Amino acid sequence: PASWVETQQNSLGVTYRQLSSNVIGFEVPAYDRSKTLTIDPTPRMVLGTFLYSQYSEVYTDYGFDVDADGNIYLGLGVSDYSSYGGIAPNNLATAGAYDVTLGTLEFDSDVFIVKMNAKGQILAATYWGDDEIDEYYAQVVVTSEDVYVMAVWADYWYDMIVGKFDFNLTSLAWSKKIGGRYDEEDFYIAADPAGNVVIAGVTDS
Repeated sequence: PASWVETQQNSLGVTYRQLSSNVIGFEVPAYDRSKTLTIDPTPRMVLGTFLYSQYSEVYTDYGFDVDADGNIYLGLGVSDYSSYGGIAPNNLATAGAYDVTLGTLEFDSDVFIVKMNAKGQILAATYWGDDEIDEYYAQVVVTSEDVYVMAVWADYWYDMIVGKFDFNLTSLAWSKKIGGRYDEEDFYIAADPAGNVVIAGVTDS
């Protein structure tokens, strides 16, 4: 069961235990009993949605971030398989976004950044890429003023790239590619209130 001490971020590994033939209880590990333990034996989905476009694939390997108003920001990737006879998935981006057109290479992939409200309604969505480079999954971190995105871009080798967007995903203030002779891949991004960005990853360069 979902269990936590004081806040849901402080989870506790509570398990079920059969006490008798028709009685089930909980096995609770040691914790600070001066604090409130919550056990939710019936977790339920409070939000679910999907993103879809004909002959496209939307995917992610990482998580998301939430701003002070409860809006959710997702860092995704999207691939175009329109060469199979379908239409290119340009309808995924919202009007007025930074980039509303997916790259035009065959089987092209772009970073795809989505902003949703707490009800799962899409408020903004933009592509991030070009016609010469294939882009893949991305991570997002939100500060009080900006949205920072770290992604892996691939031409022949993989490189990391970091960009700074506004909250509405209509403009890109700056971007920086980080790479050497061989592959780089991203794992983590963080930003402080002053806008200083820290990234971590791996490199073969």
